[in-house]
Amino acid sequence: MLGSSLQAREKATGKLLAEVLVDRALHGAPVSYMQGGRQYIAVTGGGMTEPAELIAFALPQREAP
Repeated sequence: MLGSSLQAREKATGKLLAEVLVDRALHGAPVSYMQGGRQYIAVTGGGMTEPAELIAFALPQREAP
């Protein structure tokens, strides 16, 4: 079984901010969207020998200032 990671990096420095390991081959461009005031990242995974699916990750909610 193939695996992949989805990484979030600081735009200005390239510093790794977060990484999620998944047990599917991820492919295609990630998509960011907002729903109910919360941000999500979705990416397609699987295919070929694995079930194809859309995998969505919820970003941590920020505390109010």
